[in-house]
Amino acid sequence: MRRILLLAALAAAIPALARADQAIRPAARVQTGAAAKASKPRPGPTSDLPSGPKAVVGTWVMAHDGEGAAICRLRLDAPGVIGGFRLVAPKACKAVLDRWDELYAWYVAADGDLVMANVTRETVLRFHKLGHDDWATGDDEDRLLLERASKVGTTR
Repeated sequence: MRRILLLAALAAAIPALARADQAIRPAARVQTGAAAKASKPRPGPTSDLPSGPKAVVGTWVMAHDGEGAAICRLRLDAPGVIGGFRLVAPKACKAVLDRWDELYAWYVAADGDLVMANVTRETVLRFHKLGHDDWATGDDEDRLLLERASKVGTTR
């Protein structure tokens, strides 16, 4: 008998609790069509800039700073690997970097630098951003530059 009374009391209380909850929280409106499009937040001026790993994925050219320097065309890919994302550096990169065969992964560090690491997650190269698609390992004369291949005229 007690169970029946308890169930009856709960059945009566549930609708009252639901009405009280709606009175406390305003109901969310579901908009469709033109109203939904109009209410979407408009992107700010910085939203046009690429961000995150997808902004860096692609073919890049690495070379020492200076005229006539040997170049290394490498690929920064999106698939994840130990230590970041996949980095593909062909043997031709040996002309630019003695440790080319250690290049295994890449990631964008918390400070915004682009880091190229080996399979044990040790940093091999660390580039800081110069411009939209320009990176450099340092400020000295022997620094390495990294630029998008399409920017320097090599796409293959």
